[in-house]
Amino acid sequence: MEEVHFNWHIPVFRSNLNSYEKIYVLEHWLRRLIYVALTAEHGKEWKGALPQEIYSKIKLRLNDTRNLSYLKIDNDLPFNEIWLTSLEETLEIINEKRLRKAIGRITKYTNKVLSREIEKIIEIRNVIAHNRVVLANTPEMIDGVLKVLSGAINNLNSYIAGSHPSTECLGKFENCITKGVKEDPIANIFEIRANQLPEKELPFLVLEESDYFYHIYCWWGATDESSLQVSRILFSLRSITDLLTAVAVNPAVFYPNLDPEDFFEHTLRFTWPKALDLDDQVRTVETIMIETRSDYLWGDCPIEEQNYLVLANPLVWLQL
Repeated sequence: MEEVHFNWHIPVFRSNLNSYEKIYVLEHWLRRLIYVALTAEHGKEWKGALPQEIYSKIKLRLNDTRNLSYLKIDNDLPFNEIWLTSLEETLEIINEKRLRKAIGRITKYTNKVLSREIEKIIEIRNVIAHNRVVLANTPEMIDGVLKVLSGAINNLNSYIAGSHPSTECLGKFENCITKGVKEDPIANIFEIRANQLPEKELPFLVLEESDYFYHIYCWWGATDESSLQVSRILFSLRSITDLLTAVAVNPAVFYPNLDPEDFFEHTLRFTWPKALDLDDQVRTVETIMIETRSDYLWGDCPIEEQNYLVLANPLVWLQL
């Protein structure tokens, strides 16, 4: 690609395009981090934990977007407030004292390191946002920030999307098991509902526990070219959307040491906060366990070709 090309007689520089793409990706990860930390500490009441001044500004922006329906902006998503923050506001939220513990445990990074690198990005982003030409080495400067933050991003992604099971334990799974979960009401509900489910070979359902969240991991085997349909997953979960933190979708997980018919080709991992009350916890578990056993979730359209607005839903964490 040329270093510069002309669009309607205006020079467009590759360094600007490359820089914006990198910042676009980083901002999404920072907003994901905020949403995860807020729900970790406050459950579905996370909006009340936003700094009041920022929340007031966000509500005004949210009202403004209601006049932009022709842009297909979904104003009913329960986490729109996070995706309407500026990068400066994102940094301010990350530095909230009430979130520092959760952010530290999830990313294994200190707020000092996160803040220092985000401040570097803010300076570059402001230049790009005001249509100023950036230096040819600006993408490399951003890469330096991303290199520092890559550990935090990878830790966040692993925390939510999960690590895949070892090949040693795959053959030992029953259709529904608990993994690393202490004896508590949620584990009991999971096991009771598992025994009540109609017999069906797949998916395998595993209840997991982390510091701030519960997770249900679902595994399927080969499915004759069918793919999980993200829009159908979200539609099936519409009654608990405001309770979930993330739905991680991994369309292809291969285990070369296993026989071809034994590997798991598709996985979903649902994450929701322990901070929910017991009734909401039970409703979340039951809904996930019932809906994931439906053939309705499957279709012929590969994930990469599905509606991009659905794939961009902040609740969806695609592992592609």
